[in-house]
Amino acid sequence: MLKETEFGLKETKNLLHNDFLNLALISRNIYKYHRNLDQILDSDYKNLYVITGRCPSKKLNIIHLVHYKFLADLQKKFNSKVIVCIGPEEAFLLNKYTLDEAVKFANNDIKHILSTGFDTKNTYFIIPTKNLSTKLFNLTLEVSRRITLNQLLNVLGRKYFKSSGSVLIPLLEMAEILYPSYYFNANSLLVFSLTQEVYLRIAEDLSRQLKIKKPAGLFYRRIKDLKGGIRKKSTDTGAIYLEDSFDIITNKIFNAFTGGRDTKTEQKKYGGKPSVCPIFEYFNFFEEDDKKLQEIEKNCVSGGTLCHECKSMLLELIKKFVEKHKESYNKTSDEVLLEMNML
Repeated sequence: MLKETEFGLKETKNLLHNDFLNLALISRNIYKYHRNLDQILDSDYKNLYVITGRCPSKKLNIIHLVHYKFLADLQKKFNSKVIVCIGPEEAFLLNKYTLDEAVKFANNDIKHILSTGFDTKNTYFIIPTKNLSTKLFNLTLEVSRRITLNQLLNVLGRKYFKSSGSVLIPLLEMAEILYPSYYFNANSLLVFSLTQEVYLRIAEDLSRQLKIKKPAGLFYRRIKDLKGGIRKKSTDTGAIYLEDSFDIITNKIFNAFTGGRDTKTEQKKYGGKPSVCPIFEYFNFFEEDDKKLQEIEKNCVSGGTLCHECKSMLLELIKKFVEKHKESYNKTSDEVLLEMNML
């Protein structure tokens, strides 16, 4: 696992800007790491483009929805522009979907993303299979000229390249990261999972060669799955999907690993361990009230709350979240796919 200062990463808890730290998922140590973020904070968030992405898939993890909601909140707080990079080509080349399936999943994902509260006027999409613009193509050429195949192999490994077309994906991703600084002389902030840090690292080196502003990054740490492990990729039993019925969600939560003791007596005597509990991990995402979150943790540690009680509370929070999102999604027409801003 990446550590603070490894490859230049720092922990967000050491940032000095309170207005940024006050964002819940940062103060709760979910978005734990950053790279070059100080330069954006020092500029008072002026001319800021926030960049994120999505590789389309058949199912949508509800944790990913919280990520997009966080970005929508960040957009409102700092009046920033957001670029969402959707990659049907990645789903097609790496995940064995047909191209038609990848495009279909992408369109559905876009509707879900926009349903989390983005300002559509300040939100832009890059979708190479839909509209590979001249600007993006030319920047991808600039990137490809400055990176050797051996460099990509060393960083990503041979297993990544399942076909010759796979080479396109990292080149496009780095061009997307550099797009705001290259064309607009703007600050760019990549907000994504820690797995994307490698692209930012290479993009930073490219920015020096291109003599443009270096990009910054904000990364969420690896998340515990419901079975107690570290979630690298979503699994059917270790994650909750938007497509899951409430019966399936209930079953997943009540069969989840916890930080509780083996018996009720031991739980009341010794208390639980929220630090290793995926149920408490999920509370960090779905309980918006900091005081209530602290109370949940306190009651767990003291033995005042049993695991099934925590699971019941979490289930209600997730049900409300899913119902609210589906209501918003149902109000989002297919016309947004025609009206969205493209880069």
